[in-house]
Amino acid sequence: PTPVQTEQATDAFAAVQALNQAWANRFQSVSGASAQDVGVQGTLANAPQAPEIGGWDTAATDPEVVKQTNQNDCGAAVAVMLGKEIGTSKTQPASDKDKMSALESRFTQGQGTSPHELSNMLANQGTKVTQTSSKLDT
Repeated sequence: PTPVQTEQATDAFAAVQALNQAWANRFQSVSGASAQDVGVQGTLANAPQAPEIGGWDTAATDPEVVKQTNQNDCGAAVAVMLGKEIGTSKTQPASDKDKMSALESRFTQGQGTSPHELSNMLANQGTKVTQTSSKLDT
């Protein structure tokens, strides 16, 4: 016996129409429903408050914050900061600035840091990198 084949869309327009209808059917039961109607507990009034925007001036006084030294080394700054946090870069004798320069020259072309280059920098600093994404640009 062969499986019964359901009717297939014959062109792209019909395929999109069928897909739109499938999505509409899937969510029709909750369209126009409130959060409580679909099982979400609480209200906006009970939501935690977001922190105030700003406060960046205090970063200068935090010894754990590694600042960029130029407009293209944010990836290196993050890698050095994470290396310091997990303790792997503390054994390296160079200053933060020297570590960032070394990472930049070893892993990038000096025009910014791609996700792949950042993952290499993080791995160099002792982090286990399990996934990268190329949906970002430098």
